[in-house]
Amino acid sequence: MSIKSSLVIPDDSQLSVQLDFQQAIYNFFKQASGIFCVLKGTDYIYELANPSYLHFVGQRELVGKSMIETLPELEEQGFFAILDKVFTTQITYVGNEMFFRFMQKDGSSREAFGNFTIQPVLNTANETVGLILSGYDITEQIETRKKMEELEERMRLAVDASKIGIYDYHISTGEVLSSEMMNEMFGLNGPISLEEYFEMLQLNDENRRRQIYQDALKSGMLNYQFTIRQPGGEKKWIETTAKVYYDAEGSPIRLLGAVKDITESKHTEEKMAMLAAIVESSDDLILSKNLDGIVTSWNKAGQRIMGYEADEMIGQPISKLIPDDRLQEEEEIISRLQKGERIEHFETRRVRKDKQVIDISLTISPVKNKQGEIIGASKIARDITTQRNHERIIAENEERLKILIEASDLGTWDLNLITREVDYSPRYLEIFGYAPDAVLTHEELVAHLHPDDLPIRKRAFEEAFRTGVLHYISRLIWKDNSIHWMEGKGKVLYDEENRPYKMVGTLRDISNEMAYQKELERREAVFRLLADSLPQHIWTSDAEGQMNYFNQSVYDYSGLTAQELGTEGWLLLLHPDEQATNRKAWLKAIEAGEFFKAEHRFRRHDGQYRWQLSRAIPQKDDEGNIIKWVGTSTDVHDFKVFTNELEEQVKQRTRQLEESNEGLSKLNNELAQFAYVASHDLQEPLRKIQTFSARILEIEKNNLSEKGKDYFNRLQNASKRMQQLILDLLAYSRANTSERNFEKVSLTTLLEGVTEQLKDSIIQKRALIKVDPLPTFRLVHYQFEQLFTNLFTNALKFSKADERPVIQITCEVLSGNAIEKPGIDKGSDYYHICFSDNGIGFDPEYNETIFQVFKRLHGKDEYPGTGVGLAIVKKIVENHDGVIVASGEVGKGARFDMYFPVGEQGA
Repeated sequence: MSIKSSLVIPDDSQLSVQLDFQQAIYNFFKQASGIFCVLKGTDYIYELANPSYLHFVGQRELVGKSMIETLPELEEQGFFAILDKVFTTQITYVGNEMFFRFMQKDGSSREAFGNFTIQPVLNTANETVGLILSGYDITEQIETRKKMEELEERMRLAVDASKIGIYDYHISTGEVLSSEMMNEMFGLNGPISLEEYFEMLQLNDENRRRQIYQDALKSGMLNYQFTIRQPGGEKKWIETTAKVYYDAEGSPIRLLGAVKDITESKHTEEKMAMLAAIVESSDDLILSKNLDGIVTSWNKAGQRIMGYEADEMIGQPISKLIPDDRLQEEEEIISRLQKGERIEHFETRRVRKDKQVIDISLTISPVKNKQGEIIGASKIARDITTQRNHERIIAENEERLKILIEASDLGTWDLNLITREVDYSPRYLEIFGYAPDAVLTHEELVAHLHPDDLPIRKRAFEEAFRTGVLHYISRLIWKDNSIHWMEGKGKVLYDEENRPYKMVGTLRDISNEMAYQKELERREAVFRLLADSLPQHIWTSDAEGQMNYFNQSVYDYSGLTAQELGTEGWLLLLHPDEQATNRKAWLKAIEAGEFFKAEHRFRRHDGQYRWQLSRAIPQKDDEGNIIKWVGTSTDVHDFKVFTNELEEQVKQRTRQLEESNEGLSKLNNELAQFAYVASHDLQEPLRKIQTFSARILEIEKNNLSEKGKDYFNRLQNASKRMQQLILDLLAYSRANTSERNFEKVSLTTLLEGVTEQLKDSIIQKRALIKVDPLPTFRLVHYQFEQLFTNLFTNALKFSKADERPVIQITCEVLSGNAIEKPGIDKGSDYYHICFSDNGIGFDPEYNETIFQVFKRLHGKDEYPGTGVGLAIVKKIVENHDGVIVASGEVGKGARFDMYFPVGEQGA
């Protein structure tokens, strides 16, 4: 680019004024962060070169020397021709992204880029006397852009390796650009129009799709799942994620997105965001301030960078721009300036007018007066927020790329097409069967390719240099002669002149996939062979319930062909009365993804309908998505007929049981009446026998012989035993049938009441009673009172005549796991109450039978009793969900262990 512009040197009449002016200009450009130099004469002698220019060309001694002497390498690069043209034509030259290669002292070269303006300097006679070069070093921006482009290619390659398709929809033109992976996913040979894509979609609700699309245009993001029917008829589920791009007016112009085949996908969804373009670096803010930190000048860039106009900042303290946590920086800067130091590329943060904190790079120089005294400072501030954001984006995307590659288990390689140097990742070497830290040449690795696959690789690389894309599948022979499969993908990268300079790629081990595919094919063949040999009906369907396979039994039974059955033809087999309900139940099971079961009638080839029991189970992938249904239909016709007959017999038997229950109910009522008679009517004659026999014995005592008196005593004892037996039987019956009113009772308090009632017997026997603290729980009060009374009575009755009775009651809480007794719940805790004595005991063989009704271990004359007491004890324990165990030893006493569940008793 060239423009007519020049700088004219004034005549000598204004020399003194111009000298001051030139000195000011000289000081300004010496401090500027931009590149600036002045060349004099046709030899281009350096008259002035500011620090930024010296940094750009490599810190050389320039002033007073010619450019050909200091930078001879620029002649081959055509730069002197540009200078000659400007010098001759007096037309200013403007060059953007100009490329330079500077030779360094060690003999190596350094590449640099810059935006330059080359302007002629004219004297009053309109003659060219020199040139002025000004501009900016943009090497960092160019390198960043290249790195971003290379990173973008790597990410696209990783996307291809992850089997993700890409599309770009231009909303205004309706044009759709799609990647090869997307075309392969949709079964296409190339791009098609948006309308043709819509024709492929299997949409249940077109209005909903339109609403999602409109919402995406507003929100900027699209997330949608849909099904497609490929040209070949295959149906797939596709998931798309897209981003909407807008123009300056906020109107949507592009929809850039990715598609993923989720029909058989076993990997989690990978989303990648597109990289944002790097923004060109902006103009610098130039200001000056005095040593008190008061701003004395402020250029127009300050409004754009910091948001303040000049009149808002001049006269204000510079601390207005400094965050509170960085105020100490200004003190350090002033201290260094007072020493005459120049501060270059000092990176810090400053606060804009809108309170936004931005990253900036400062170059600060001291300002001196004519006497050389430091009176202030000039600052050049460059906004590097965008640069920092770019660095963050690059770091984030490099991390994302690293995560994506690691998650995909990919090996990576990088081939420099100029130097032919190749870099491999550790995973790349592992795919070839080596340790991650192995050192091998490219030729050694290529030697592992299967000889039959070498032509495939050669054609793939030839195609890559033609199209820029590499893709091939090959076998590898490891050192142990085992065969493995790998898939290679790559991308050719080009420089600004469209010359290939690098190829990057990935390598993926697909041995398991190939083995799985072959195994799947083998199992499918075995399944079909086995299924066709079974008499049972076997069938499969896809995830949507469309039938796609029937075994031979179905064809033999129905007499229909595979074409006649099809995906919906199986409904022809169903009885007309059951078609609607069966279809509804089948669709409901598919929608819910639940087990399907139904009994229905199938028409046989001879026209007869027979009952079938059909079941279907969904087959799911690792993520829980249904991939197919496998079902069976079993002939249960004969069983169905038998079941109907059996049900009729059950109904008849049920009626008989109901009649028997009525009889049992009557019998229970009669038993209740018997208990009433036993309680009242049977005891009344006994009381009379006892009363009159006692009167006769008292009145006729002197008239009766000794034998007669003995008969009367026996009569009284027999009536007492009969009365006690009736009372015990009533107590046992009451323990079985009486209403149970549970209440919370303290066993300690209850036991005190029992011992008080038996106080006379305890004193008479001189019995010693030892009792542990007892718990409080819900129980039937009178039953537990009966339980303790019977156990105490037994212990006192069967005590030794020559030894003081000792009765001990202990209590502890045990886990069900620690109790090895029948009827114990291992998952519950129990109160273990033990009642033991030191009496005459009993033989261990009676541990179980001692609780039977009327069971007596001793003669009635030796130890009086009815043999019902312990049976009542066992029944009361069982009424409280407990377990009782008896144990004894002759001459050493008896022991009764009772276990009651901890918690609410009597539930």
